[in-house]
Amino acid sequence: MPGFTLATSGAGIINDSGRQQNFITGVDDFLIGGEAGNISFTGTATAGSQSVFTVRGTEGNYAADGGHIDFYDASTAGSSSFINNGSVYSFGGVTEFHDSSTAGAGILTNYAGAAYFGGNGQTEFVDNSSAGNAIITNKGASTFSLGGFVDFFGTSTAGNATITNEGGSVAYSDGAWTTFWASSNGGSATIISYGGAIGARGLVDFAYDSTAGNATIICHGEPADGEGGTAFFTQSSTGGTARIELFGKGTLSLTNRDVREVTVGSIEGNGFVTLEDNQVVVGSNNLSTTFSGMIDDEGLGGSLRKIGSGTLILTNANTYTGGTVVNRGRLAINNTTGSGTGTGAVQVVGGALGGKGFIAGPVTIGTGGAGRSVLAPGTGGLGLLRIQNTVTFGINGTYHWNLNAEPSTADEVVGTGIAISAGALFSASAHSSAAIPLGTVFTVIDNRAVAPISGTFSNLADGATIIVGSNTLQANYEGGDGNDLTLT
Repeated sequence: MPGFTLATSGAGIINDSGRQQNFITGVDDFLIGGEAGNISFTGTATAGSQSVFTVRGTEGNYAADGGHIDFYDASTAGSSSFINNGSVYSFGGVTEFHDSSTAGAGILTNYAGAAYFGGNGQTEFVDNSSAGNAIITNKGASTFSLGGFVDFFGTSTAGNATITNEGGSVAYSDGAWTTFWASSNGGSATIISYGGAIGARGLVDFAYDSTAGNATIICHGEPADGEGGTAFFTQSSTGGTARIELFGKGTLSLTNRDVREVTVGSIEGNGFVTLEDNQVVVGSNNLSTTFSGMIDDEGLGGSLRKIGSGTLILTNANTYTGGTVVNRGRLAINNTTGSGTGTGAVQVVGGALGGKGFIAGPVTIGTGGAGRSVLAPGTGGLGLLRIQNTVTFGINGTYHWNLNAEPSTADEVVGTGIAISAGALFSASAHSSAAIPLGTVFTVIDNRAVAPISGTFSNLADGATIIVGSNTLQANYEGGDGNDLTLT
């Protein structure tokens, strides 16, 4: 249909034939300013099912635009398929949703440009439209051209769609992408971005005042990829309660920010988080996750804050420099080399810090806020937590210590300089009711500094006894090599 418009209203397209129907929007490629063919749906019209709409791009170098399909009002794409082709020249095919229209259960594919600098296929959501339950695939470029893409504008939403952004195979060509602009949101969509050649990764970008909502955002990157799939949060965008999954070279990037803080629901996987000079706040969806990748800030002072009721386990060395704050839930540090919390200070102002790894910066448990703040070594069991710096228990800080009488093992914290404020508490739990052998000594705090421990826990004075399970143990703040806290 070059140069013509097919307007569809009422019930829309009803296909009772049992056979696939094909619609193609053409372009007057060889007329200067040649007009593209258009199909529009209005009212509550539907594109129906068993129909394939192919939206052509320009193939000559004269046409003004590529083909176009538009949904208006409360119309829907039904469960039909839409192919937005790339072009040899300037403009690819476009499918656009306006007003409160929806992509329904449609299948949409946006192809990359077909030649050098060729135009790309695209899908756009504007106003209050929704991607519904659609399956949308954006193709990466295999020539030096633009990848297929999806844009969300206004207050549009990705709904429950599944959106895939493929990487490009030619360096510095273009991977596919999805961008959220204005106040659009990710809804509960699943958005997957794959790696590609250098400069050609698949990506999703939350820009301006957009939010990831409750989306699941997955970024992949294979070892052979030049770059991993990437999720960007730029300007003043937020992560809502989104679940971020990063694998291989897959990356979460906080860059070009106007607001220096981004909250996300959770982070998991083994990819990369790049903070620059921003703070990532993790835990708004209350899930418990493990992240074995790397958090880095390029030395710009990025930081991590833990919120929510879930547990975040970090199992790798991290290099961010701006510090770590625990407000709620549990942060467990289980790395075996380097520092799980980068080089900065760690403050527990609510919730708990634990694990069996290494922490480089000074640690403060309890800073005078409401509620107790807890240091609890181990993760789902006993553990030795090594803090290569000072440890301070504030007035609302608590050290929670676990004992396993069989085979007489317990939690331990190593620190280099220990200070215990008045009001700090000691609590203990037994994992069995067995009696430990008489004379067994447990090192509760291994103080590696020359100076003795400063202060005592309010409920555990030097020489006092405590009942743990069926055992009565006595505290000694001059135990071990003379300046450790031991229980005997």
